[in-house]
Amino acid sequence: MTDITPRQASGTGQQFLALDGWRGICAVFVATMHLGATSHIADWRVVENAYLFVDFFFVLSGFVVTHAYIDRLRSTDDAAFMLWRRLGRLWPLHLAVLAGFIALELIVPLVAALTGVSRGAASAFDPGSSALLSAVPTHVFLLQGFWIHDRLTWNAPSWSIGAEFWTYVVFAVVVVATRGRAVAVAITIAVLAAVAVAWLSKDYMATEHEFGFLRCLFGFFAGHLVYRALQLRRLDLAMASWIEGLAIAGLMGFVAYAGNTRFELAAPIVFGVVVWVFAHDQGVVSKLLQCRPVQLIGLWSYSIYMVHSLWIAVLHRALTVLEQWTGHVLVHDVRGESGAMQMISFGNASVMDAATVLYLIVLIGLSAMTWRWIEMPGQRYWNGTLWTALAWRTAAVR
Repeated sequence: MTDITPRQASGTGQQFLALDGWRGICAVFVATMHLGATSHIADWRVVENAYLFVDFFFVLSGFVVTHAYIDRLRSTDDAAFMLWRRLGRLWPLHLAVLAGFIALELIVPLVAALTGVSRGAASAFDPGSSALLSAVPTHVFLLQGFWIHDRLTWNAPSWSIGAEFWTYVVFAVVVVATRGRAVAVAITIAVLAAVAVAWLSKDYMATEHEFGFLRCLFGFFAGHLVYRALQLRRLDLAMASWIEGLAIAGLMGFVAYAGNTRFELAAPIVFGVVVWVFAHDQGVVSKLLQCRPVQLIGLWSYSIYMVHSLWIAVLHRALTVLEQWTGHVLVHDVRGESGAMQMISFGNASVMDAATVLYLIVLIGLSAMTWRWIEMPGQRYWNGTLWTALAWRTAAVR
């Protein structure tokens, strides 16, 4: 999940606002998939396979980060400065949500003791759950995508944030060390990462804590190459609105029917084409993606992506209490193709559609607050540190 929006990428002064809109839409799809409700919405194949939109984030990240930094990375000092700022963009919200999960793990046994409601797990930090104390340092140092643990832990979607940060490191090293050959090196990395994922992952692109870093490398450098292609020749697209419509149809069809098959290995290539089309900002769909509500969701998309898992965890705990008070099962343990999962169900599919929409409305509201009170203040504080000030002054003098 890219943490930098196209509107924030200063690079050449261009703003790829349609891509910013796409960023928010993809975050909403991922959050809807993870809710796990027995609704009509959850039965849409695009929602069932929305894990592939993480690869859209990786491609978009490669595109936007290249736009923002490709002309500013000339030395190791520049690379260090970029990585410092990227870390300051990722860490505040990531650590805040991690702290929220830890607090929830500590609070739930207390609430259970006070209310007499069974907690479900044996104790806080149950070794059989995702709440592993040993995984806290893994999350702090953004190492969730390197198969250190045998499962996703704590804030499960944050594996992609860790994978992205270490991909930024690779990107910075490549640009600084191979200035004149960066494109050839990027092609090599993308191809090798694609081959490695195809060879090593038994679940194709649905690899997260195991080979998530390799998956990110593939998508990120595909996005880097899309940006290079766009800068090489930016086109005046004839029939731009029709091309955008075909791009959307192709994307949705691909996610719906390639998901959970070997064809999903082409996801970064397919998404790269979509990013290239909408980077031109020329069609009717691009104009719709630039409307204020969609742009706000794009602005809050990092929070939507990072907060939704905690919001779902709180919902599950609350529904567990209601289960024991009412005697009705509201969260069902089911086994799907990807293993055991929990599905929320307390009415027919139409009722659950309404519940899903309400869940998303609350999530977007929470995300707006975390963007305002955690993301932005955290970034401003980080960028105002002495180290950053000195690094900026050094770069300016040079």
